[in-house]
Order: sequence, then C-alpha cells, then structure tokens
Amino acid sequence: MATEFLKTGWTRLRQGVATAVSIRRPGSYLLLFRLESMALLTRVLNKSEHEHVLSRISTRIDEALKSDLTHPAPPGFFAVTLTGIPKAEAMTAARHAQLQGERMLAVSGRMITPVLSGLVMPNAEHPHNQTALIAKGCRILEWMESSLLGRIRFSDPIGGDAVSPVAQPDHDDSFLPLFQPVIFCYSGRVTGFELQGGKFGHVANMDSLLSDLQTANDRSCEIPVLPALHEARKALHFWDKADADIPRLSINVPDAELQAPDFANRVIDELMRMKLPPVRLVLRIGGSEGSDRASPSLRANLRNLREIGCRIELGGFGIGHNGLDQVRQLAVNSVRIDHSFVFCCDMDPVQQRTVRAILAMAKQMELCTIAEGVESPEEYTYLAQSGCQEAQGCAIAPPMLLEQTLDFLARQREKAMSLSDTRREKFG
Repeated sequence: MATEFLKTGWTRLRQGVATAVSIRRPGSYLLLFRLESMALLTRVLNKSEHEHVLSRISTRIDEALKSDLTHPAPPGFFAVTLTGIPKAEAMTAARHAQLQGERMLAVSGRMITPVLSGLVMPNAEHPHNQTALIAKGCRILEWMESSLLGRIRFSDPIGGDAVSPVAQPDHDDSFLPLFQPVIFCYSGRVTGFELQGGKFGHVANMDSLLSDLQTANDRSCEIPVLPALHEARKALHFWDKADADIPRLSINVPDAELQAPDFANRVIDELMRMKLPPVRLVLRIGGSEGSDRASPSLRANLRNLREIGCRIELGGFGIGHNGLDQVRQLAVNSVRIDHSFVFCCDMDPVQQRTVRAILAMAKQMELCTIAEGVESPEEYTYLAQSGCQEAQGCAIAPPMLLEQTLDFLARQREKAMSLSDTRREKFG
C-alpha cells in the first residue's frame, strides 16, 4: 500500500513539473479566432459591408499580434502563428488580440462590436500540417458549448490535452473601462474623454448581441456612478502623470441614480475622499422615455453638482424626450447632437438643416455643442465648418483602453500642430 502511494505521488509530481516546464518552454502556437453571429451579419449587411467588417477585424488582430505568419482560413475565421514564445505568453497574446478585434466598428451608420471566440493550439511547424490543424481548430470552435462562446481556450488536438478556457471574469457586473476622445473641431485639440464600458461577461446567445445594430450592443454596459468615479480618478491621475493635459472626463449618469435623494451628497463625499476636482468631471445624462425628469430630487441633485463645479451634459439631444424643454429645466452646460442627425450630414440636405438649426439654437443659449457618432472625415469637416464646437466618434478614434490613450494623444498632437501650421501659412 505504501509503495503504491509513493509511486502515485512521484507520478503526480513528475506530471506537475512537466506541465510547469511546458508552460514556460518556448514553442510555436496557432491562434485561431471565430467571429460569432456570422449568419446574422450576413443577413443585415450587404456583401461589401460584410467584407469590410472581416477585413477590419483581420487587420486589428494582425496589428495586435505583430506577426506576419497569417494563414488562409474559412470565412469568419482568422488564423495566425506565433513562434518562440511560451504557452502562457501565447494565451496572453490571444487575449490581447481578442480585445483589439472586438473593438467597435462603424459600418454605414451602424455601430457593431464583434464577438470573437478563440483557440490556442501547439503548432506542428510543418507547412503541410497547417491546413489540417486549422480545420481541426475550426471544428472545435464550431462545436464548443454555448457557455464557452466568446472565450479564449487552449487545446492540443494531437496531444489530447483537455480544452480549457483562459481565466476571465464572467459575472455580469464586471466591465472593461474604455475611453473615447472628444476633440475641439477647430484645432483638433483633445478636450477630454468619455468613459464607456464593455461587459467582460459573455452571454450564451450571440445573436442577441447584434439585435439592434443602430445602438451599442448588449456587450456595452451602464457603469454605476461610484465605480465610474474610481475609474475617472485613475484615468485622470494616469494622464496627469504623463503630462497629457486632459482637462476633463465625462461619465454617464443613469436617471435611476439621479433620482435618489442622497445622490449628490454621495458623489460630493466621494469626490472629496478621492481628491478629484469637480471641474474635471462631466456628468452626461441621457435616460429613457420612462424616466421621471420632473422629479424634484433629480433636479436638486443636478443643481447641487453643478454648483460645486461639475459640468452637466445632455446626451442624444434632439431625439425622444431629450429636447429643448430638458435643456431649460435641467440647466445643462452642453448638448450632444445625436448621431442620427450627424449621419451623412455632409451630403443630406435635411440632415444639414437640422444640424444648423441645433447649432444656431445652442449658440443663442450659450451651450457647448458636441457631435456624437461622427463616422467619416467628411461629416467631421462639415460639422467644423458649420460651427460645431466639439466632436466624438470613430472618425476620430474608437473607444480604447487607458494604456492606448497616450499613443492616440501623441498622434493627435501632431495632427493639431500640422493643422495650426497650415492655417498660419494660409491666413498669415
């Protein structure tokens, strides 16, 4: 009995050591990604739009991995080989590529966030085996359990390793903070960022993610205000430390929280505790048709927060109940022109008349105007020439991770300096 016990113990120890060594040993790995909801995308997008989505995702994955070893794969699949790295690094690289590939895309006026499932497999490194290995990986991804959709997994079809997902947060309350820049239309200077959130948890029904392509899909999430304040403090500190000169950050405030009688006091207490200057915070209110904007507590909260220096911004201006009456009642500092009016404003005369009317009204009321959902350089140019003060959208930059903002800011500073030099040469 004792001898058998010792044999079992030594066997497990050798297996554990072998596993640890294999995780650290450099090798070659095939990374395979599958775009979920291909059937739905095929139904709602035309051929050129569909090809555009696939091309953009492929480019983002390649840029994230910085690998030239890409391989042909069936439609909706993306295959890349990484060499000379350990298994753990291959898994990390796959997760990074997934995050980049899942960034929002603007396609003909629709905002789409792709959902990618991924597989990491040891690569045989023999060219004649690549096609067979990719085919095996595609079959694994096509037949995987619905609970594993949208995850990165490791599998060795040859060695028989069990398929295991990468450890990822999967509860619905977790979110990935993303930041989308807002720029001053005339100079190109970055005036701030908007904090957005994408769900880390993955749902089983991928078709529901793209049920309404006109809006952010189900993977976007509404971040509660207190967690958003913590992310705001972290981001502003990050930019200050890098001398990035970001004056303010915008966070969305759900009407349900605004109606709580103690909301303003809780926010003020948190700002004081975090030593976050209120003047650097923009509270963006949007709400839904069912929200009670006439609530005395909601208006009192907004008034108290504005008095300490917070800016109040009305999102989606011009649609639903976010109209002129809300500007008057809520005493906002700025309005966001809804993307439905911005879309094709460079070509559509009706859109142009609507935009000009909003800009004229905002000027009379001394409100700052921000165009949201700007998707093309032509739209941006028209808005700037029409007198819109600020703009935000994928034509400028998509939502990005905090660490990616510094690279964007460096590029944007170069653009702004180039624009300034051009104007000096033109006007003297």
